[in-house]
Amino acid sequence: MNNNHDMANREIMVRDDQGNQYHLKIINNQLVALDVNGVSLSESERATYSELLPQIDRAMAEKSKVKQETVTEFKAKAAENQRQQLSRLKQAQASKRNHLQSQTEKDATGKSVKQTTDLSSQSEKLANYNRTYAKVVN
Repeated sequence: MNNNHDMANREIMVRDDQGNQYHLKIINNQLVALDVNGVSLSESERATYSELLPQIDRAMAEKSKVKQETVTEFKAKAAENQRQQLSRLKQAQASKRNHLQSQTEKDATGKSVKQTTDLSSQSEKLANYNRTYAKVVN
């Protein structure tokens, strides 16, 4: 189907289910020329094909609707895939960050130096040790 997208003035070439080829010329919303299988029809013969143009318009509208639905569906799937990919990327970054934080640092000589990540828990351990030691001494 060829169409110049001007619904009032257009030229259309279509083929039906039986293989018949139609060439329509529409000017100011009027069918001014119709060829069927390469044979031009007179104005009186065109009257027998009065339902052809509305059928073509309905078929074009249906194809346009299906195309728009397909594009909308594709965009939704692409957005969901992008969201999932971003989520996986964030999880990988968080995992890498946690892994790097749990590794030990090295001092200037290359020896491992333990990182202190939670000072409050170390202070609590020291306080427990001091209480235990104080009980043993007394």
